[in-house]
Amino acid sequence: MSPGGGWMSYDRRPRKTVEGGVKVPRPGQVTNAVAADLVRCLLRNSSTAIASRGRTYARAGQVVEVRVADGEAAAAIQGTGGEPYGVRLAAEGDGSARAGCTCPYTCDYGWCKHAAALAYVVADLVDRDPAVERAWTGEPAAPQEEAAGPTGADATREVADLLTVLRRGGPSLDGAAQWAAAFEVLPPPR
Repeated sequence: MSPGGGWMSYDRRPRKTVEGGVKVPRPGQVTNAVAADLVRCLLRNSSTAIASRGRTYARAGQVVEVRVADGEAAAAIQGTGGEPYGVRLAAEGDGSARAGCTCPYTCDYGWCKHAAALAYVVADLVDRDPAVERAWTGEPAAPQEEAAGPTGADATREVADLLTVLRRGGPSLDGAAQWAAAFEVLPPPR
């Protein structure tokens, strides 16, 4: 911060704290081959500093409203600005991924920290849950997955209720409840 108390262009503003965001305790430490491919892809497409900031965002819970479906992932990620940035990843058949973000960096010449954070979160989910792995790779859901959980209006209401809690920073939800809510939030990128 500058001596006068205001933020200058060369100052790094602190990110806004998010209550109820998804926290990954050890971003990038995965054992699943698909998850490891995603982590390698993000490291190839971002600088060491950007990857480090993405790990910090994933650890701090800056990633909210995650959706993984049909080989794509989308999320809202709170940075230093007033509103969260929209971030998307699209899986490629060769184990790599494309990224896009609404932040000024835009991922045009390399991934931004928001895309890196989402990649760390998705890699962690893929590592822990075979259903998420199938969603990330674009494989159809297993029959028992389609039948599980609420459907129709009940599912929509449950997701809306959970997201209301996440957005207002209410009591922390367990990881399963966060992901159950987050999967239905953002439409995948096209």
